[in-house]
Amino acid sequence: IIFIGVVANFIWVVPFSGIGHPSRSLIIVAVCGFLSYSAYDSVREKLKTEDVRNEAEGARVDIESVQFVDAGKSPDVPYAFFNFYYKNNGHLTAQGSRRRFGVFTNDHILTEQEIDNLFTRLENDQYLFNKNDQIQPGNDGHFSEPHNYDDEQKAIEQAIPYVKDGKVILYVLVVYKYRDYLMAPNEVRVSEFCSFFGKELAVAHFCRQNNTHTETFR
Repeated sequence: IIFIGVVANFIWVVPFSGIGHPSRSLIIVAVCGFLSYSAYDSVREKLKTEDVRNEAEGARVDIESVQFVDAGKSPDVPYAFFNFYYKNNGHLTAQGSRRRFGVFTNDHILTEQEIDNLFTRLENDQYLFNKNDQIQPGNDGHFSEPHNYDDEQKAIEQAIPYVKDGKVILYVLVVYKYRDYLMAPNEVRVSEFCSFFGKELAVAHFCRQNNTHTETFR
């Protein structure tokens, strides 16, 4: 804008007076100043809006992949389990995470409604709670499920031979809940993850229902 003002001064003012006309030069300076301020104000408001939007998005923990580890493959864990790899793709720290893991088998690919029903079952189940858990923006990590030998592990043990024979499909679901400091006391963010395995247990297939939303409760 300043460059345009200089050029305008020489084009509009200098030809008439040789060295420039004071009043016309002042007009050009005023116009260029106004345009410069307007441009700066526009950029400032855009950045301010972007910051507010980014903060409003808050924490967002996405489970991005899952790995099946068969029994005997890990020196520390004698039974089969799953590693879930996550990342906080949001702009705020995720705090106080709770999660629930479930395994289900079926002889066909589940419909979206059937998977939604499974998520509802997990929603109504008991959660693990890590009140001191914090995930900074951009940080990643992983957790393993089942975390101990329980009913889910027994279900996996019973299902694996049928999965390897191609008789059933194994579904693994995780409901992951957490908060950030901008959320109201009655709000919690929920990340839902669903994946299924066929004969090739090394290959995970992802469900369409994987999503993140904010839940409000009384």
